[in-house]
Amino acid sequence: MQQEFDFSEFFDKSLVTDCLIKFEGSSSAEIRAHKLILANSSNFFFNMFTGQMDEERTGTVNLVYNPDNLLQEAIRWMYNGKKFYEDYDIEKLLKLYAVSAFYTIENLQNDLKTVISQKIPQLKMLNYCDFCYKQGLSETLNYLAVLIGENFEKYDDISKMSDILDVRVYALALQK
Repeated sequence: MQQEFDFSEFFDKSLVTDCLIKFEGSSSAEIRAHKLILANSSNFFFNMFTGQMDEERTGTVNLVYNPDNLLQEAIRWMYNGKKFYEDYDIEKLLKLYAVSAFYTIENLQNDLKTVISQKIPQLKMLNYCDFCYKQGLSETLNYLAVLIGENFEKYDDISKMSDILDVRVYALALQK
């Protein structure tokens, strides 16, 4: 989905912000943002800011999940819709996908599905599953399982697949 707006200046200059995102246990900078922009792009933030939670009242959001500080890039995308990630390597794309899935940024997640499916050679998919296990990217594993399932017949080494995939992900792949 191509967004027809660009509110980047409001984000870049922290103009008229009404929320502050802090990352627990991280030295990364805080992010000043706008509840409306976040809630419009993310079910996670929508529920937070409309569900009678403290964050709605205080405007302060304490978050833990932010692999490679990619949430800031995802938030920037919420402000302008620009595809900043097309030159990312596959591992960084997989982490960004995990961020978009965790924070339910569905339009970004859908864009990333397209990019990931184009960039990962089908027969290398298992290698990236292994990477996702090591990085704790469970939502990304779910998506890779779908891709594996769509091309299951192309895998000739089922023992390698069963060595890498746990039962849950293997079962997801078989469902497709």
